[in-house]
Amino acid sequence: MTKATALLAWAPGLGFGLPCIYAIWHFANRGQIWTFLGYPTYGEGLFETIGIKTSMPLLVSFLLVCVAELVVGRMLWRNRRAGLVCALALLPIELVFWTGFSLPFGPLLGLARTALLLMPLVVGALAAPWPSGWHSAIALGPPTHGLASTAIRAALPNWSDPWLVSTAKRSCIHRSPISLALCPT
Repeated sequence: MTKATALLAWAPGLGFGLPCIYAIWHFANRGQIWTFLGYPTYGEGLFETIGIKTSMPLLVSFLLVCVAELVVGRMLWRNRRAGLVCALALLPIELVFWTGFSLPFGPLLGLARTALLLMPLVVGALAAPWPSGWHSAIALGPPTHGLASTAIRAALPNWSDPWLVSTAKRSCIHRSPISLALCPT
């Protein structure tokens, strides 16, 4: 999954960054926005609607964002935790440029990348394999931790049974899905 998120970071980084290099050159030499197939590449979008004219600092800033996307893609490819943090931190900046320049595929790629990045965080605990032979009733975790212990004691009043207590403690050691929510870290 990290390879797919890396590819979704590299696609806009290269797809918008390489044309941005030419757009910067074109703007510097001719003083106007480069048009490709009849469409303005980095102008006449939301930025100009709100009064921000396309300029060299704006284009260079967008190129730096594209370079940052490539770096984030490299970190994601290598499965670095910093890649996740940087990808989430970079997303609002990317969205400003994508909507400001009216780039159609940027938000779609950013949304797909973010969904893939957050999916393991949301369903990661449920994806953990259950140890064989365990039943969910005995894998609830130890009866000594706050509100969870009160609910467990009410549901299973026989917590003096040594086998049941030791099984519950093992569920915290092996990190079964339910024990992740109930056991201390």
